[in-house]
Amino acid sequence: MSSTKIMTAEEIRMELARRRMTRRELAAHLGVRADYVQKILREDRKAEGQRERISEFLANRPRKYNDMRGIS
Repeated sequence: MSSTKIMTAEEIRMELARRRMTRRELAAHLGVRADYVQKILREDRKAEGQRERISEFLANRPRKYNDMRGIS
């Protein structure tokens, strides 16, 4: 287990919005189905292990310059 804080579903949704990343893109990076990511983010599935993977992925993937559009 890493030292990365496991994000809540709400925190993941907010980070995806900040990065302008879709749930489908996240699912592709993780190698899981998009409907499974949707269930995690709607909190239909607790999926702590998957939320840990998502948290690590987002923590270790730098934001692109375009991800900051409109933020000053």
